Amino acid sequence: MLRTTLALCLSAIASIEAQDASSVDLQKQTISTSVDTSILRALIKFGSETRIPIGIVLDTVKPEKLCEEHRQFTLQSRPMSEFLNRLLAQSSYVW
Repeated sequence: MLRTTLALCLSAIASIEAQDASSVDLQKQTISTSVDTSILRALIKFGSETRIPIGIVLDTVKPEKLCEEHRQFTLQSRPMSEFLNRLLAQSSYVW
């Protein structure tokens, strides 16, 4: 049985300082935030606050899971990549 692979496409076009896309490095740039919401709301907040546009490829079988799965954690000065990894952990979404 084929399993639908879900993907979160992160398109780093602009950083907080409005640098060009080639200078955005999610391994080096840090974020301090608390999450206590759905994955979708956290992704929207992340994109809005960091000014990094994101695109989401929804699951064709159960797209509502993105709104149903709840996350709760706090990060202090951690790489943005760690934020995305924790947010998407144990979900079928990747970045």
